[in-house]
Amino acid sequence: MIPGIVAGQSTPQSGGGAREALYWRLNITSTHGDRSSTELRELQFRGAVGGANMATDTARAAASSEYSAEYGAGKAFDNNAGTIWLSTSMPAWIRYSFAAPTSVVEYALFTTNGTPYLPDTWTLECSDDAAVWEVVHAVADAVLPLDALTAFTV
Repeated sequence: MIPGIVAGQSTPQSGGGAREALYWRLNITSTHGDRSSTELRELQFRGAVGGANMATDTARAAASSEYSAEYGAGKAFDNNAGTIWLSTSMPAWIRYSFAAPTSVVEYALFTTNGTPYLPDTWTLECSDDAAVWEVVHAVADAVLPLDALTAFTV
């Protein structure tokens, strides 16, 4: 079970939530301390502000790196705050592939309690082919709360 939402800051780029795409990813370029890896409990993609998470099929997840199957990309989409995705390198990205083009209006990150591994700089990107990416939201030097779900409007 995922606790309530803590509102985050929005820094939209061109396109915003009106953009439909098959692939959506969080491209993390910096963390609070340990610059060699990052981790998340959950990553949610929503079609409306405060809406339901649309990314729930763990088989549709992929990442630039995974520590092991126990910490694989699918763990960020399993609706279980007791599991985590852990990258083995930085920068790192985690991606979700929708079955049909999908518009994301809001996304949410559920952080861990490992401060050095918390993302602090990232972009939300979308693509139709998983090769060419468009930045739709950017965050720099964020201070995310520990063990909390923080939502960002695109």
